[in-house]
Amino acid sequence: MCGLIMSLAELSLHGESTNTISSSAGSIEKICDQVADIRGLKFKNKVSTAVQTKAQFKEYIGREIIKQYGSMSAFDDYCKALIKLGALKAGIDAGMVQEMYLSQAAAHYDPQTGTYYLLMSDVTGAALDMVVSHELCHALQDQHFCLTNFVEGSKSTSLDNQDQQYAKQSLCEGDATVVMMVYGMKSGMGGLPDDDALLEQSVSLALKMQAEIGFDGILNMANSGLLEGDAVMGRQIDDMKKYPRFFMDLLVNAYLYGSVLVDQVRQTGGWAAVNKLYTSPPLSSEQIMHPEKYISTKDMPVDVRIADLMSRLSTGWRLVEEDAMGEIGIAALFKVWPATATSAVQSAAKKAAAGWAGDRYYYLLNAQGESCLVWKTVWDSEGDVREFVEAYSGFVKDRFEPDPISEKSEYGGKVQTMWRVTDSRYITLIADSKAKTALVLDSPDRSIPKKF
Repeated sequence: MCGLIMSLAELSLHGESTNTISSSAGSIEKICDQVADIRGLKFKNKVSTAVQTKAQFKEYIGREIIKQYGSMSAFDDYCKALIKLGALKAGIDAGMVQEMYLSQAAAHYDPQTGTYYLLMSDVTGAALDMVVSHELCHALQDQHFCLTNFVEGSKSTSLDNQDQQYAKQSLCEGDATVVMMVYGMKSGMGGLPDDDALLEQSVSLALKMQAEIGFDGILNMANSGLLEGDAVMGRQIDDMKKYPRFFMDLLVNAYLYGSVLVDQVRQTGGWAAVNKLYTSPPLSSEQIMHPEKYISTKDMPVDVRIADLMSRLSTGWRLVEEDAMGEIGIAALFKVWPATATSAVQSAAKKAAAGWAGDRYYYLLNAQGESCLVWKTVWDSEGDVREFVEAYSGFVKDRFEPDPISEKSEYGGKVQTMWRVTDSRYITLIADSKAKTALVLDSPDRSIPKKF
């Protein structure tokens, strides 16, 4: 999952003025008061502010990567696992991640120092104020809910299930995005500040529309020329296209889906109900994408582990990386390989990921440098299993050229499809509709599936 310092780097808002960073410092205290009023919480301490250069921000991201993964080599292992899964088309290093966040950031709040950093970016005064309101909401969250402990928890927990961590990050970003939306409408739309009902309706409608359009919709609008007159959005999207679509999809959708969840909770119980989310947060991206699965039914994720995994494999393998993709990760995965993310591709990806109940992947290496992937998914219904199998089969064909040779067999109620990608790479999909599971094995040894 995308655990890459996602939580505190905000989308860039480029403009014409290069002097707005210094001139905005005097307005921060005023915006603090407005954010506190909107959010219904008081600042316990004055928020420190500072200007950060691009070089300093890149160094910050590098430190965050090491803090997140323990070392650059561990981060490299994570990326190799994503390549094996097919989430990344090629390798990515820390330098590319630093450039990716730098291209999309105008400011960030660092809970380690309790400081809001303005980056040396070209931003308009109004746009910068919007970013400031978002960041100051993060500062407010930190002062009341301790963001570091909330998002990361223990080191082992954050590395063990990044889908769960993603859900918490989405909550934080969604919370700040709702505040930013309210702030923006109160600041820029005449009449709305005195009409609370209209303001609430406008905020909710805008958030839902943004989530409905989504990352793919924005890309499609740009590709079709609908954003040609918007130089700001055009530059942002050009930057987005430079980096792995899997990461950008997760990054953008955390804000979009998270804000809808927060808004729905706020509409039913006010900001006090949102505060409670920090003591009983959503535990999966599924609950972020489908608020009703958190608010109404509490559809809890299944902990998917293969306790006897190592004994099922031939000797010589060592476990390098394991984690959960989550519904959001699976949906993003199925949009990586098609040439364009058409509306049909988006719809199919969402449909294939919906009904997710839990998943876990294991990435292993042996002494010969060969790799093996074991990925188990659990679904809500037999129909969900079939949809995943259909989507994954298409995913294999999109990913490998020429089409890999496949063979299909049935045994014990299970359906097994094996693709021979090369003479030393076999991908096997074992679907068990009765158990509502699907297992992916990607290995140099075609005999491994027999043990599953």
